[in-house]
Amino acid sequence: MRAAERVKRLSNATKDTIVYDVIESCPDTLEVFLSFGFSQLANPTARRTMGKVVTIEAACNFKSVDLNKLLDALNTKIKEKRAT
Repeated sequence: MRAAERVKRLSNATKDTIVYDVIESCPDTLEVFLSFGFSQLANPTARRTMGKVVTIEAACNFKSVDLNKLLDALNTKIKEKRAT
């Protein structure tokens, strides 16, 4: 599956989801990442480079962020946006 198809089909985030795919699929999730301390994602260049290869789990491990809390927040935001 190509990246563009993967992004369009994203209905929820998992530990193995690529950070870039989440943000591209639902741009409002950027504010969730930022609220959890992923400030480097505010930079579009960082999102396009680092974000394309890093899974949510790897990002959480790197920043010592609770994976389940981040996933809950991301999936809540995704569901909110899909409902509108």
